Amino acid sequence: MGALILPWWAALIGLALAIILILWKLNPVYSLMLGAIVGCLIGGGNLVQTINVLIQGSQSVIGTILRVIAAGMLAGVMMESGAADTIARAIVNKLGDRLALFSLAFATMVITGVGVFIPVAVLIVAPIALEVGERIQFLNWPC
Repeated sequence: MGALILPWWAALIGLALAIILILWKLNPVYSLMLGAIVGCLIGGGNLVQTINVLIQGSQSVIGTILRVIAAGMLAGVMMESGAADTIARAIVNKLGDRLALFSLAFATMVITGVGVFIPVAVLIVAPIALEVGERIQFLNWPC
């Protein structure tokens, strides 16, 4: 079986359906799945091709989704357990106010340099950055 090529208008109809369903307060996961199925079927795919397209599309993004979920869980645990506060206190005590911000920027650069997506790196560093900003009273600094 060759690759399924769908017309652009079929994808647009599926996307419009998904958006409408989301606006009607249907769960976004179900809305997107239903929109993809309808778009594929309207575009000329049969049921087997439609399911294959859904499976292949899901497999290509599952790694990214899992990384974002794991980073969000890590950020939540760091905030709830007080680990972010402890790390922030250590950074400010060792480096001082101005270098603390630089060290957070550098840590984020290193994290993204080893292959972590930028949004995931932000989720990882955000709890610590918020605590550091609070400790050094960043909002009170003159601009």
